Amino acid sequence: GVFGDAGGQRLLVLDVLREQLDLGEIVPRTHTLCRRWSPLDWFGYEANGFQIGLVNEARDSHRYPHMPTVLELDHEGKGKLTRATPAIIRCEQGLIYLPDDPVKHPWVEDYIAEHAQFTGDESQDGYTDQVDITAYAVLGLDRYGAGADDFDPISFGGGYTPR
Repeated sequence: GVFGDAGGQRLLVLDVLREQLDLGEIVPRTHTLCRRWSPLDWFGYEANGFQIGLVNEARDSHRYPHMPTVLELDHEGKGKLTRATPAIIRCEQGLIYLPDDPVKHPWVEDYIAEHAQFTGDESQDGYTDQVDITAYAVLGLDRYGAGADDFDPISFGGGYTPR
């Protein structure tokens, strides 16, 4: 996912890539995403188990020159609901903005549906990868935010509204 800092704790959801990739395709594909949205302040990978290898690979600036600073994101032993709660609160406050145009942003419908169906009960929830990236984006905004000056997300790029 690519997220933007609109100031005032507001989060723009700019792009979501949802693909099943072979392990060797993950970093090159995220590098392509970073190149498309360059410049970015940072990129985060959940860093436990095999994903530590992804972090190390992504930090190779010769192979991936468009990859920004790569941060290791840690779930800190917390369950998905606990990690997602700050994002849920932010959304309830109208501080998460999504694009309005479904033609330009076909991922939005699936993104909204996954969040709407999220219960926090891992035995009942299906896929929660988009919930996870939103939770990490809010955490990242709070910890490492770009420090954006306040601006009006609704007028950004012609159509972002709180969801």
